[in-house]
Amino acid sequence: MSTIGVLFVFAVCLFGYTKSYKVLIYSPTIGHSHCNFMGKIADTLLDAGHEVLVYVPVVDPDVPTNGTKRAPVLRVDVMDDPTLFSTSPIKSDPFNENFDFLNDEGGIQLLGKMLAHACT
Repeated sequence: MSTIGVLFVFAVCLFGYTKSYKVLIYSPTIGHSHCNFMGKIADTLLDAGHEVLVYVPVVDPDVPTNGTKRAPVLRVDVMDDPTLFSTSPIKSDPFNENFDFLNDEGGIQLLGKMLAHACT
């Protein structure tokens, strides 16, 4: 057998041994850039041969995008009060220098509660 034949058989065996995984991407709608970034990850994993599902819990209904072009998307409304996030200072006035994101009500505590509720 020639060298080219041996390399061809080796290449066929090597490519037949690849593994693909089932991947769930959790992408809550907390911002357009976040959803677009997670959608690009989903598309990249699809390109690599993996099976991907993008789970999108709707925290902010003002974010309609999911970021992916090809992956299947499971979009679920999870908030009891959809205006809770849109009226919080983190969304209504994110550049307010008097607002302490880490300590004030409506900051990180609100975001943590909403994401915990979305996970549940």
